[in-house]
Amino acid sequence: MSFALANGVLTSTVVGDIALIFATLFVILNYILPIAKLRQSSSNLEKQVGLGSFKKHWFFGHLRLFPPLEHGLLKRAQRTIQTPAWVTTWFGPLVSEATTHHSETAITLLASSAPKNEYVYKFLRPWLGDGLLVSNGKKWMRNRHLLTPAFHFSILKPYAEISNNCIKTMIEKWTTKTNVAFDIYKDVNSMTLDTMLQCAMSFKIEGLKER
Repeated sequence: MSFALANGVLTSTVVGDIALIFATLFVILNYILPIAKLRQSSSNLEKQVGLGSFKKHWFFGHLRLFPPLEHGLLKRAQRTIQTPAWVTTWFGPLVSEATTHHSETAITLLASSAPKNEYVYKFLRPWLGDGLLVSNGKKWMRNRHLLTPAFHFSILKPYAEISNNCIKTMIEKWTTKTNVAFDIYKDVNSMTLDTMLQCAMSFKIEGLKER
């Protein structure tokens, strides 16, 4: 109920009441009901794959069960391995994540044309642009069809040997550093650069051997 002050008397405004009712209905229909349906469908799926014992809090989700720390991440990984298909982890009442390590389930998920989660990808768009990784819908489908022939398995197969040789060189270098802690950042960068130059320009620099 909304009120207005007229001639020193506090009176109700019909327009304000109607606006408040419409605003409440808008929030319920566009936010509360979709969230409730999403949570209910997620709960049904979890029961189908045997995850009913991992109860989630209505507000915190699984944050208390799997805190965003090292031991929480390890518990989530163990939970994923023990399940037959996938697991859903809720980070609060709105954001959830589906995780799987089973190849058949991963193939199904990766082949899905379901829309991407805008809540996550909107943070990447200003940085990466609206490219293949971030784009969605018809634009994503068009870009994927254009790029798929260039990355066909038959085209990438000849480069597998080059990549394997570069990785082997890096590992051989690491075997000489037994019982010593060292930073792998520069070695991985050099291995990546060697692989890219050999695949793209047939130019071999052997940056790992020089370091």
